[in-house]
Amino acid sequence: MKPGPQQNTPPNPDVRRGLEAQRRGMAAEAEAIYRKVVATDRQNFDARSLLGTLLVQTGRLKDGLDMLEAAAKLRPGSPNVQRNIGIVRLQMNDAAGAESAFSAALRARPDDIDALRGKARALSQLRRLPDAEKCLRRIVELTPASASDLTDLGGLLAQL
Repeated sequence: MKPGPQQNTPPNPDVRRGLEAQRRGMAAEAEAIYRKVVATDRQNFDARSLLGTLLVQTGRLKDGLDMLEAAAKLRPGSPNVQRNIGIVRLQMNDAAGAESAFSAALRARPDDIDALRGKARALSQLRRLPDAEKCLRRIVELTPASASDLTDLGGLLAQL
């Protein structure tokens, strides 16, 4: 799971401090900073997204998912947040919820390899194998040299 929104530097200086602490492995400090920002600015997308990611990374899946979903409500079109929601839902054995989140990520960024991979996994768990095959074929089109994706596609085709 990738930390945050995340090609841009968050504009809030406290959120930037939290991100730096998170990158240095100081999870407790980063969490305290993000929580302080969220408490004072309930509309801060970056703080919610980064806090959600941090909570997941530290094993608190449900709390992290709740925070990521709160971030998604602030910025529904964010492919990174939607993809991260999908990853967490897969970890929580919610394939239908994961598929929905990955689909939302792909509406915003159709060639997001990680979202395509996640959606294929979710669809496979839902036994929607032809749809999973389409995702894997798209990944192979985008990254033809990826041996693991070719192996995944071959394994799926063997199930059809």
